[in-house]
Amino acid sequence: MKRSNGAGSIYKMAGKRRKPWVARVVLGYDGNTLVRKIVGYYAEKHEAELAISLYYAMPSGDDQYITLEALFEKWKATRAFTELSKGTQDNYTAAFKFFAEFHKTQFAKLRASHWQKAIDLAESRGLSHSTMTKIKALSGILSEYALAEDIVSKAYYKTVRIPRQSGKKEIPTFTDLEIAKLFQHTNDSLVDTILILIYTGMRISELLTLVKANVDIDNMLIAGGAKTEAGRDRVIPIHKKIQPLILRRFADGEMYLVEYVKEVGNKKQGTKRTIRAPYRYEYYCDLYYAALERLDIRRLTPHKARHTFFTRMSERCKDKKAMAMVGGHSDPAFTEKTYVQPDVERLRKAIECL
Repeated sequence: MKRSNGAGSIYKMAGKRRKPWVARVVLGYDGNTLVRKIVGYYAEKHEAELAISLYYAMPSGDDQYITLEALFEKWKATRAFTELSKGTQDNYTAAFKFFAEFHKTQFAKLRASHWQKAIDLAESRGLSHSTMTKIKALSGILSEYALAEDIVSKAYYKTVRIPRQSGKKEIPTFTDLEIAKLFQHTNDSLVDTILILIYTGMRISELLTLVKANVDIDNMLIAGGAKTEAGRDRVIPIHKKIQPLILRRFADGEMYLVEYVKEVGNKKQGTKRTIRAPYRYEYYCDLYYAALERLDIRRLTPHKARHTFFTRMSERCKDKKAMAMVGGHSDPAFTEKTYVQPDVERLRKAIECL
């Protein structure tokens, strides 16, 4: 029986061959030239017919044999990834590590159980609900991307389940005794920056990128922030307890409030010199944890300083609107998201509640 137009063709090659039957499909035209593709060679005619049927049932683009790792790298080169914020890019890169067992696996062979295994791995390590959500989100992004590229015909991530949250988890914060100990060792490396984080509520990335031009020493105010609309260019009054720390950093820094001395150049070539440079996040975190260890303080992450700020403010400050504005959050009580000129004295009263 003759196959319909566009449904591929099957023919038998001459001679004595182990697999004489050829399954061939038409891809289209290149100008006036018909472009065909050999699906495979088979011992029996019915095997060739089945191969063509499967070919049309299961899309097979140029990357039909691509591995999970290769697909991820290909997706990272698209605007869908490059236009994301640096923080979101880092989150997806971190989430991808949970698929390590399947990095070399052909993507088309991945099923729901593989995606679920990554979620289960994160749960077994006691990681947060947020982390598991990012893992599932990445599995969905890659699956949809593979669908669009005709690598697979079905997205299996949709049946993946994330464990339910068992109520709000208490977040550890710096205690009053630990904060007092930090104040006793402000001359120790980076201890002053921990206190600045606790008393300003700044995110670690915000502090490390804070330039001196955004620190008003005369009025003891910081203008800066990042991440959200409410967080950018917010005004943070400098608490009296950390004003000496800010003044010392301001006097020592060249461009950034928080800097360190770094050697650059080559000694043999006579170009070696010292400069002041801002901390990279990873480098700062290493020194931060070392400082806590020297002071025999619990290993709390740098972000726990921000949690400490909000916890202490919520306990001592009745002006929740001002607290949200200082911390760079949208107003928890009203719908207004921006403000033209904040009431500095109102913000100063809020910060002094600490």
